[in-house]
Amino acid sequence: MIIIKLNISSVRNIIKAAVYPSPTLNFIVGKNASGKSAFLEAIFLLGRIKSFRSTAIKSVINSSQLELVVSAEILQINGATAHLGVQIDSKNYYCRINHQTTHKKSDFAYALPLQVIHPKSYELLDAAPQLRREFLDWGVFNDNESFLLTWRNYKKALAHRNSLLKTRSLKQLNVWNNELVYYGTMVNKKINYPKPRLPQQLVVHKEEYKKADIAEIKKYNLLMTKYYEYFVLVKSMDWFERIIVRTQLHNASEFYIKLVNKYGFWFK
Repeated sequence: MIIIKLNISSVRNIIKAAVYPSPTLNFIVGKNASGKSAFLEAIFLLGRIKSFRSTAIKSVINSSQLELVVSAEILQINGATAHLGVQIDSKNYYCRINHQTTHKKSDFAYALPLQVIHPKSYELLDAAPQLRREFLDWGVFNDNESFLLTWRNYKKALAHRNSLLKTRSLKQLNVWNNELVYYGTMVNKKINYPKPRLPQQLVVHKEEYKKADIAEIKKYNLLMTKYYEYFVLVKSMDWFERIIVRTQLHNASEFYIKLVNKYGFWFK
């Protein structure tokens, strides 16, 4: 996607601006509090209908105004041009794509796919795994239009299953287990996560795959399966049992690394 023209009105200290970005690379420079972050925030607002800097949209609207407006002309991958516009006040938002009103935020996410990396993005490395999964899921969502509905059904099944486990209501557990497996399999087929690259000395030819010890691979799969089974119940465990689970995960990870170093490929 390429932003041909961007119009910003009442986004923080940007009262009104019209920008024609370069189709390749853009550098935004200026003094502190000159509106650099607000400019990026305006683009994010257009793609996500929310701010990456504040949960309260009122703080994003210029203090002298009641609403903000951001619009853009977008050149899409297929060569077509799209016109996007969003108007947000303290309570409501109004969105239009090609002069047609829409209430679906996902329409804007597909029309203007973007991912922001800001000073707090270090949490991708430092925080819980959920944040990293969400970061990757967003990339898949933008890459595959059929991913969203399947992913929502998977999250729904997962939430119901976890709720049953917390309350120890196991009568309906098999139902949600089946739903989780069904949608989880579909999500897995749709996902095209970027694969980590191995060092050149570990890259091997396809024929070397046959040399792998199948028993070792099965052992790795068994370890990881056990870990995930325990992981679901981890909140109901006492301190000693949690140590055991962490040890199993560590053992599985160590074994996985050994296989990678021995055979030079990633196991799915």
